[in-house]
Amino acid sequence: GAAVTGSQMSGGYGGSKRMLWFMAKYANGVAQEKDLGIRFQAILPRQMILGTGIGDAAAGAYAGSIGITPEQFVARFGAPMPPRAFGDRVVSLLEDPAYAEGVVFGLSGDAGVTIMEGTGP
Repeated sequence: GAAVTGSQMSGGYGGSKRMLWFMAKYANGVAQEKDLGIRFQAILPRQMILGTGIGDAAAGAYAGSIGITPEQFVARFGAPMPPRAFGDRVVSLLEDPAYAEGVVFGLSGDAGVTIMEGTGP
């Protein structure tokens, strides 16, 4: 997703996603230092999600710039991840204790939940 590869058409979007990653790491350091007993995690989509305002607009802009449809553009990411599937993956992260030690998670239609930083299943 944009946190790793950037987002050439949307300026600060990629940087803002990467900042969430940094903020989770920094907050975990402070929480550990102060023995607060809490953990912070970042959840990052690894692909555009059609059926959302931002996903539809972004896919339309990128697709239009290369002369294809938004559906063709999003197909380049592999299996689609509709909003409901994204939500189901978020719930699995929150409910499965195996993900408790992860810091950054990527979500995609093909791979499901992947740990991008930290430990887990």
